[in-house]
Amino acid sequence: MNDLIKPERFKAWDCEPGVPITDPMTSLVQPKTKCGMICEKGYIAISWPHKYHKCRRNGSWTKTRFTCQPDIDSLLQNVENLFEIQQKQFTQLQNDINVLQNQVDDLECACPIFSDPTLYNLPDDYIYSDQTFGTFFFKFYENMDWYSAKKTCEEHGAKLPVPRSIEENSYFATLGQKNGQNRHIWLGINDIAEENRFVDNDDEPISFFNWMSGEPNNAGNEDAVYIPRFQPNNEKWNDLGTQHDFPYALCVFYP
Repeated sequence: MNDLIKPERFKAWDCEPGVPITDPMTSLVQPKTKCGMICEKGYIAISWPHKYHKCRRNGSWTKTRFTCQPDIDSLLQNVENLFEIQQKQFTQLQNDINVLQNQVDDLECACPIFSDPTLYNLPDDYIYSDQTFGTFFFKFYENMDWYSAKKTCEEHGAKLPVPRSIEENSYFATLGQKNGQNRHIWLGINDIAEENRFVDNDDEPISFFNWMSGEPNNAGNEDAVYIPRFQPNNEKWNDLGTQHDFPYALCVFYP
């Protein structure tokens, strides 16, 4: 059945007295005073020719059937009103998102949860550092030989540093000068397995190098790498025997 003529759209019939009008949809005889009908909200009455109905219309009897049709003007107004409401809701939602984004931006600087080393099973005295080359935790231990330094870091879930850029290398070098110290720093780089094939903590070949002039020279079987005591504009590497214990263990962990 066409939605426009469903019985539930009909609210009332009005026809001339003494003229029974039978609605084929409901089989009701409804003599009324005049032709017409009342529709539900959002619909208007129109007349369609129909052989079962006779109503007085414009001074003459005619075969008509009244039904309800959507009121287009009302529907357009409802659409406009709905659009306006949704536009306001969208604007409010956008404002709420902006407020939340500002709150997130304010929290990013502190981030106490993510800067807690214990969340990564590190000792609680590891220091959080956020640099342009990455975020990481670090801790200085005492001076010791290269194997001991490597073991110390790994036991705590960290590793010896492996610089991947000039900026990162410079940062590690300057860490050795904190608190009035002037420390040599072991790096997680070696050529123990194959001479002049330098690898990192995971035995992967390194791609960044920062050697001092004339190094590496393997004088006396030097298989490990360290940054000598920092001097301005001199953050270069030197190779050194793994048994030497004057460099310090700097342990780093990248989340």
